[in-house]
Amino acid sequence: MTLRLEQFVGRVVEMIYQDRAGVISHRRVRIVSVQGNYVRAYCYARRAVRSFSEETILALFPMADDQVRHKMVK
Repeated sequence: MTLRLEQFVGRVVEMIYQDRAGVISHRRVRIVSVQGNYVRAYCYARRAVRSFSEETILALFPMADDQVRHKMVK
């Protein structure tokens, strides 16, 4: 499956991915850039920009703007 990740640059998404150890994780991130097979995204849980291989991204769910504001206020 090939995701068109460029369409999410600048947007906040819920992402499910598998790390190098095979652990599946669920994160809320803002996509910063897409370069080749890598996605750079600000991870709200880690409070840092992280890199993710496109191959390890299992699912992506765009968040509506009102959902983003609501979660950041909490």
